[in-house]
Amino acid sequence: MARKRKNRLPPFVYITKKMLTSAAFKKLSNPSRVALLLLRAQLKNYEQTEVVYPYSHAQEYMKRDTFARAIKELEGMGFIRKTQYGGLYRRTNAYTFTDSWEAYNEPVGNGILYKGSRKRDSQKSDFGANKSRKRDCQEMGNTIDGTENGTVDGTENGT
Repeated sequence: MARKRKNRLPPFVYITKKMLTSAAFKKLSNPSRVALLLLRAQLKNYEQTEVVYPYSHAQEYMKRDTFARAIKELEGMGFIRKTQYGGLYRRTNAYTFTDSWEAYNEPVGNGILYKGSRKRDSQKSDFGANKSRKRDCQEMGNTIDGTENGTVDGTENGT
């Protein structure tokens, strides 16, 4: 009969301090954090990078659509990559863990956060305003020279 170790640790989920303190992890929503823990809990050893986790197992912790949004957010932030697609193909989803989250930087700009929508962390960019301004200038026969202050025809006051 095998000996049982006295001071053995219980099973745990391996997450580094670097991941916990990263900007990408701080930006994740709570369902995405739970989904990441559920996926990481499926790892059997340190070398394993791919896990198989069906949506039906996640229903114990959250609704299917919440889990689907969490998976999309984790993919967008670079924590996981979907390697096998299930659903209509009658297969189980498979995920690979990536280190792309290390390269995540906070978006810079004059973004406006949508409140009360599913795209809570998405930002409205001002690209549409720039395109309409460029179109207006071209209709008037002027061109934008591409400087930071947005002058027309390279002059200071835009005349």
